[in-house]
Amino acid sequence: MRKITVNIFIALVIAGCSSTDLGPKFNEPLKPLDGMATVYIYRPATSVNMAIDKLIFINGKKSFVVPNGSYVATHLPPGETSFETRSTGQTNIITGHELKLSFNLEAGKAYYI
Repeated sequence: MRKITVNIFIALVIAGCSSTDLGPKFNEPLKPLDGMATVYIYRPATSVNMAIDKLIFINGKKSFVVPNGSYVATHLPPGETSFETRSTGQTNIITGHELKLSFNLEAGKAYYI
């Protein structure tokens, strides 16, 4: 599992997405909810692709825009869950494609992407 998380983190670092504004900094973890998994999606600050917004889709539904240098956190039900990035008008300069990842989330666990 750790290897998957590291690979996903590296993939998102390479993807370098979103806007020029720096978003909120991590303060403290979300309180766990019974029967739910906690997912954090982190986007490091980068100058590559910082002006291109990347949308985060969860199970095919538009869920978040992650600003440059920030993160989003959410609770999701357990089970197979897909995550995808899509550009708003332009493709990713470095990779030339969008990212698609899938996890089998478990209740009570935290995931860092």
